Amino acid sequence: MAYDNRRAELQQCMFEQAMIQGHVPFDIIFDEQMEDLSRYKVLVLVGQNNLSDQHVAKIRDFVLSGGGLVVTGLTSQFDKWGRRRPTPALSELMEIDEFWIPGDLEGVALADEIKIARKGSVVYLPEIVPPDRDQAANWKGSWDGHLVKGTWIKPVNWRELVWAVRQAAGGRFRLEVGVPEWVAVEQVEKDNLLILHLVNYRQDNTLKNFPVDLVLDAGKRAVKVDLVSPDLNESRELDFVMEGQKCRFNVPELQVYDLIVVRLSS
Repeated sequence: MAYDNRRAELQQCMFEQAMIQGHVPFDIIFDEQMEDLSRYKVLVLVGQNNLSDQHVAKIRDFVLSGGGLVVTGLTSQFDKWGRRRPTPALSELMEIDEFWIPGDLEGVALADEIKIARKGSVVYLPEIVPPDRDQAANWKGSWDGHLVKGTWIKPVNWRELVWAVRQAAGGRFRLEVGVPEWVAVEQVEKDNLLILHLVNYRQDNTLKNFPVDLVLDAGKRAVKVDLVSPDLNESRELDFVMEGQKCRFNVPELQVYDLIVVRLSS
């Protein structure tokens, strides 16, 4: 990313905004996390044009071991020194043929449409589309020391990006929450607790009785579900249903902030 960091950061910023508004919990992967990707279901490569051979090998192993992959733009077209490869390093995983490759050095995508490979586990997206090309051209970064209107950009095709990750994940996520896009959702796991943070960014727009579906790890079962919120006078124990590894319950109310604590069997 050091060779073309503004372009890569803008694409990453837009993709992350799509994940936030699509209620898809995610981690940001740095070089050190590449050593073990086994905890993840899907790896997203957003505009990662320059990839080392070592990282390509780890990504290939991840996919061949059953992981999902979402790729954008010219990802893997160049090596870590910015030298153009004859074909993208991930061409085998993306099932690329000669008609994918751009015909000139100024190409910004490997194809002009979405491609699905490896029976749905690999999805290629040509572009993350900004709502305003001028805004994107004059973008100063997601963080420049203070919050500035427009520094976080929701792409036009944000629903398409969420769909791509869902497709690579096998059709569903482990966490599904029936709330609108202006509610932020975060999932945290610690010991035998699974904790959901829900934040409603629209004042005076209380949400009521919406569903939550969780897929728990094999061998785990929910034993108790509690709702804690500064908006309520007391915590509430919620009714839930276990269907195989799925835990289902309804959240009775979200004013601004709810904390859902799911206690799991050991």
